[in-house]
Amino acid sequence: MERKQKKFRVHRWYRVLAVLLVLCLALSYLNMNSILAYAEGSAPVTVDVGENVSAVLQDGILTLSGQGNTADFSAETAPFLPYAEEIHTLLIEDGITYIGSYLCYGLGNLKGVLTLPGSISGFGDYAFSGSSQIDAPAFTEIHNEFTGTDIFMQQAIEHPETIFSEGQSGTVDVSEYNLSFF
Repeated sequence: MERKQKKFRVHRWYRVLAVLLVLCLALSYLNMNSILAYAEGSAPVTVDVGENVSAVLQDGILTLSGQGNTADFSAETAPFLPYAEEIHTLLIEDGITYIGSYLCYGLGNLKGVLTLPGSISGFGDYAFSGSSQIDAPAFTEIHNEFTGTDIFMQQAIEHPETIFSEGQSGTVDVSEYNLSFF
């Protein structure tokens, strides 16, 4: 009888240890996901996009700051493609004078209001576009504070539509279009 009780106690400890091990594994899995999510949201990413211009991505907000022009890129070298899923808001600070070709190419999650500061004097080709309508930024409104160039919205390559002419500033609702422009 005593041998049976001893064996029962040993097996009971095995069961308790097995339950604790499963519990620890489950808790560590849950905890790691929250730590990873916190780390992804807190570390800013800085990308040089021009001689005196940098871009900082933090918590889904991409901020272009500095003085001068951003560089021109191609569809293959667009600087923010690796972060396309994360970027949902774009802030362009006053001091940026030129938005380079393909700068915001492929940022399909970029939505909301785009404010173009008064310091802007020009745009490169396909500055805000994508390989398809889904991959292109989908601003609902463009607030224009500059007057230096025309802004074109591209419904099809053959039929661009001017939404701001040179010398014109203001705001236009483009939510119904969801199209590439510049």
